[in-house]
Amino acid sequence: MTNREFFEAIVSNTSLSAEMHEHAEKEIARIDAANEKAAAKRAEKAAEDQPLLDALTAALTSEFQTASDLKGVIECSVQRTSSLCRKLVKAGIATVGDVKIPKKGMQKGYKLA
Repeated sequence: MTNREFFEAIVSNTSLSAEMHEHAEKEIARIDAANEKAAAKRAEKAAEDQPLLDALTAALTSEFQTASDLKGVIECSVQRTSSLCRKLVKAGIATVGDVKIPKKGMQKGYKLA
Protein backbone atom coordinates (compact mmCIF):
# COMPACT_ATOMS: atom_id res chain seq x y z
CA MET A 1 0.00 0.00 0.00
CA THR A 2 1.41 3.38 -0.97
CA ASN A 3 1.15 6.49 1.16
CA ARG A 4 -1.34 7.94 -1.33
CA GLU A 5 -3.58 4.86 -1.05
CA PHE A 6 -3.33 5.00 2.74
CA PHE A 7 -4.33 8.66 2.94
CA GLU A 8 -7.11 8.23 0.36
CA ALA A 9 -8.51 5.38 2.46
CA ILE A 10 -8.52 7.69 5.49
CA VAL A 11 -10.31 10.43 3.54
CA SER A 12 -12.95 8.00 2.25
CA ASN A 13 -13.63 6.58 5.73
CA THR A 14 -16.51 8.62 7.15
CA SER A 15 -16.23 7.26 10.69
CA LEU A 16 -12.90 9.00 11.37
CA SER A 17 -12.55 12.45 12.90
CA ALA A 18 -12.41 15.66 10.86
CA GLU A 19 -8.88 16.24 12.11
CA MET A 20 -7.72 12.95 10.57
CA HIS A 21 -9.45 13.79 7.28
CA GLU A 22 -7.79 17.20 7.20
CA HIS A 23 -4.35 15.76 7.88
CA ALA A 24 -4.81 13.08 5.19
CA GLU A 25 -5.89 15.72 2.64
CA LYS A 26 -2.82 17.83 3.45
CA GLU A 27 -0.56 14.81 2.96
CA ILE A 28 -2.20 14.00 -0.37
CA ALA A 29 -1.61 17.60 -1.48
CA ARG A 30 2.03 17.36 -0.36
CA ILE A 31 2.49 14.13 -2.34
CA ASP A 32 0.91 15.76 -5.42
CA ALA A 33 3.23 18.78 -5.13
CA ALA A 34 6.30 16.54 -4.87
CA ASN A 35 5.18 14.53 -7.91
CA GLU A 36 4.64 17.71 -9.95
CA LYS A 37 8.07 19.03 -9.00
CA ALA A 38 9.72 15.74 -10.00
CA ALA A 39 7.85 15.69 -13.32
CA ALA A 40 8.96 19.24 -14.08
CA LYS A 41 12.56 18.33 -13.32
CA ARG A 42 12.38 15.27 -15.62
CA ALA A 43 10.90 17.38 -18.42
CA GLU A 44 13.64 20.00 -17.99
CA LYS A 45 16.33 17.29 -18.15
CA ALA A 46 14.74 15.78 -21.26
CA ALA A 47 14.74 19.20 -22.94
CA GLU A 48 18.45 19.61 -22.15
CA ASP A 49 19.23 16.17 -23.59
CA GLN A 50 17.30 16.64 -26.84
CA PRO A 51 20.06 18.49 -28.79
CA LEU A 52 22.55 15.80 -27.76
CA LEU A 53 20.17 13.05 -28.84
CA ASP A 54 19.65 14.77 -32.19
CA ALA A 55 23.42 15.06 -32.72
CA LEU A 56 23.92 11.38 -31.88
CA THR A 57 21.11 10.36 -34.23
CA ALA A 58 22.75 12.33 -37.04
CA ALA A 59 26.12 10.68 -36.32
CA LEU A 60 24.81 7.10 -36.28
CA THR A 61 25.26 5.04 -39.44
CA SER A 62 24.26 1.58 -40.59
CA GLU A 63 27.44 0.15 -38.99
CA PHE A 64 27.95 -0.36 -35.29
CA GLN A 65 29.85 2.40 -33.46
CA THR A 66 30.87 2.28 -29.81
CA ALA A 67 30.21 5.05 -27.30
CA SER A 68 33.95 5.77 -27.42
CA ASP A 69 33.63 6.46 -31.15
CA LEU A 70 30.59 8.70 -30.67
CA LYS A 71 31.75 10.71 -27.64
CA GLY A 72 33.52 13.29 -29.83
CA VAL A 73 30.26 14.12 -31.59
CA ILE A 74 28.62 15.52 -28.46
CA GLU A 75 31.83 16.25 -26.49
CA CYS A 76 30.71 14.28 -23.43
CA SER A 77 32.20 11.41 -21.46
CA VAL A 78 31.89 7.84 -22.66
CA GLN A 79 29.46 7.09 -19.83
CA ARG A 80 27.18 10.01 -20.76
CA THR A 81 27.34 9.09 -24.45
CA SER A 82 26.48 5.49 -23.62
CA SER A 83 23.53 6.64 -21.51
CA LEU A 84 22.19 8.78 -24.34
CA CYS A 85 22.65 5.92 -26.82
CA ARG A 86 20.61 3.65 -24.55
CA LYS A 87 17.84 6.28 -24.63
CA LEU A 88 17.93 6.15 -28.44
CA VAL A 89 17.65 2.36 -28.31
CA LYS A 90 14.70 2.60 -25.93
CA ALA A 91 13.02 5.09 -28.29
CA GLY A 92 13.51 2.69 -31.22
CA ILE A 93 15.82 5.04 -33.14
CA ALA A 94 18.94 2.90 -32.69
CA THR A 95 19.81 -0.74 -32.15
CA VAL A 96 22.50 -2.21 -29.95
CA GLY A 97 24.90 -5.06 -30.63
CA ASP A 98 28.26 -6.42 -29.55
CA VAL A 99 31.39 -5.18 -31.35
CA LYS A 100 34.77 -6.86 -30.99
CA ILE A 101 37.48 -4.26 -30.34
CA PRO A 102 41.08 -5.47 -30.83
CA LYS A 103 43.06 -5.67 -27.55
CA LYS A 104 39.95 -4.62 -25.57
CA GLY A 105 37.34 -7.30 -26.12
CA MET A 106 33.62 -6.97 -26.69
CA GLN A 107 31.86 -3.62 -26.33
CA LYS A 108 28.35 -2.41 -27.06
CA GLY A 109 27.90 -0.80 -30.44
CA TYR A 110 25.03 1.34 -31.68
CA LYS A 111 23.62 1.85 -35.18
CA LEU A 112 20.45 3.24 -36.75
CA ALA A 113 17.43 0.99 -36.48
